[in-house]
Amino acid sequence: MLADGDRTTWLRAQIDEDERVVRAAANGYLYPDGHDDSVVAFLNHFGHERALAEVSANRRMVARIEALMIYARAQGLDKVWDWAAESLKVEALPYADRPGFPEDWKT
Repeated sequence: MLADGDRTTWLRAQIDEDERVVRAAANGYLYPDGHDDSVVAFLNHFGHERALAEVSANRRMVARIEALMIYARAQGLDKVWDWAAESLKVEALPYADRPGFPEDWKT
């Protein structure tokens, strides 16, 4: 089981990978590692700017959730921490098929 900080680090790495793939696709590069079909379909429908905006929004949301978790833990606000941890899990759901996805987040 990943610790809280490890979970946010893992999630940030997935978001970074999304950005890498979108930027590469914007430059005409596709990856044979399984990203290209879904990324190309998304980019054809929404465009690179939208994909990069989603990457940015995901980063901001993860940062806000993490800050709330830190605050809630420091203040002893267990219910708030639980809500924030569940929100982090929801943010991670699009990456459930990637290696390292926490097993307990699959439920």
